[in-house]
Amino acid sequence: MAVMTIKRFQDHILSPIRTAGFLQLLTMALLQFFLAALFIFLPLIQSIILTVIFFSAVILLMKPEWAVYLLVLMVPLIANYIGFYFVPTRIGAETTKTVPLFSVFLLLAVLGLIFKKLARLHESVPLISSWTVPMFLLVVYAGLSLLWWAPYHDFGVVTLYFIIINFILYYYVVKVVNIERIHKQLMVCWVVAGVIESILVILSYYGIPEKMFYTYKISDWVIYVYNNYTHVLYRGNALGHPNVASTILNMTICVNIGLLLTMRTRWKSILLWGALILSLFGNFLTLSKAGLGSLVAMICFLLVVISKLRKRWFINTAACLSGVAVIFLVGYIYFTNTVNRDKPFRLFTLSTPTSNEITSLKHRIIMWKAGWAEMKVRHLTLLGLGPGGFEMTTHYPHSHNLYFSFFFDLGLPGVIFELILFITLAGYIGRHFRRHFIRQETYLEIMSFCFMGGLLALAVHSTVDQYYYKPVIWLFFALAVSTFSLTKIETLGKEKQLNGAE
Repeated sequence: MAVMTIKRFQDHILSPIRTAGFLQLLTMALLQFFLAALFIFLPLIQSIILTVIFFSAVILLMKPEWAVYLLVLMVPLIANYIGFYFVPTRIGAETTKTVPLFSVFLLLAVLGLIFKKLARLHESVPLISSWTVPMFLLVVYAGLSLLWWAPYHDFGVVTLYFIIINFILYYYVVKVVNIERIHKQLMVCWVVAGVIESILVILSYYGIPEKMFYTYKISDWVIYVYNNYTHVLYRGNALGHPNVASTILNMTICVNIGLLLTMRTRWKSILLWGALILSLFGNFLTLSKAGLGSLVAMICFLLVVISKLRKRWFINTAACLSGVAVIFLVGYIYFTNTVNRDKPFRLFTLSTPTSNEITSLKHRIIMWKAGWAEMKVRHLTLLGLGPGGFEMTTHYPHSHNLYFSFFFDLGLPGVIFELILFITLAGYIGRHFRRHFIRQETYLEIMSFCFMGGLLALAVHSTVDQYYYKPVIWLFFALAVSTFSLTKIETLGKEKQLNGAE
């Protein structure tokens, strides 16, 4: 018995090595020589940092699919608030374009995935649309703009890196999420990330974690950066802006609802109900008007399109609105009586001029006019200001409109790119409605409608906020496309079975 147990353990440990491709084994051998050289030639701190990266590389080269769980936790929570500043870029360590820490693990995982694909050890599902050509052409166009007409080259290069990383993140996720089991696990990870985000929002009223900008010099050309500093006052936030936290929590709530509707285990349902209540509470504390308006639009959408909620629509709607109202009231009491007794509740006011944040539609229109003016003055109306050009020319943090951000930076090609994405998605969503609106029976069918609700919330919020190179948007978009693709395969499989039975 003991011999059999040892044999099974050996098989479990050695099976990845037996199935590894030649390129994987060669790369790991080179990494071992690299690791030995670290401790010989580098100081201790640098050696430890690179050792962590080394072991991550070994693991992710062997099991590149594992990184997706790490990314679902890292991208929403730390984005580029924790990362690296490369001195040769010359854009300043306090830039908002810190190279994110998660990109290290992403690139390692992608390298491992490429090796597995070359060795034919990984299978991916056919996508509803790959968008490979449009994404490639957009990257080429952005690069050409930096060479020919973009007013800011160094800042634009780093922004272009963000664009490329986001596209890589998208493709990595849609290639890895190839079965329903992985999808379910990732949805749980996403809810966990939302719970952590909510807790950080609540703790932020007490200055936890402390707002600070911290750097550590790793070498003459690489600096570690931790940036948890925001000028926004009297609003709940995690490691970034309150509006970002609200966006992430809206994404979490739609996923949470989908899991609740498909969960059959009582104790798991209780945990999901707790996570949903906490996510709603944290979302209210962000005091994001656009975020909460998007939340209402999403909930109304889900109450109409999901068949389980439509069966007892009046009762479910009343219960839902009552629950949201109670959580909102608790948030209001928490804000007024516990944290900031003398401060106005932002959701009841038109603006809050007590901080440096952009507070109203009027200010956003001023920003959009500024971007248009910069394009006209520089004769770049159709070409765009280049990656990150709006931010550098107008000195606003970003355009506060996802759709306009494509236009301001990438001109007419950027608009064409987003239209391709929107039209393709709209076509799929229309077909999905025709097939499954009356009744959704499976986990994937329900989750598809929940992701549509999340995309609707994002679309509404994006009219007055967001920008095209925000990583969490591309991660959520990738998970949505993966859900749609798996649902399509499941539907086609059902139709084949029915045709075969006939």
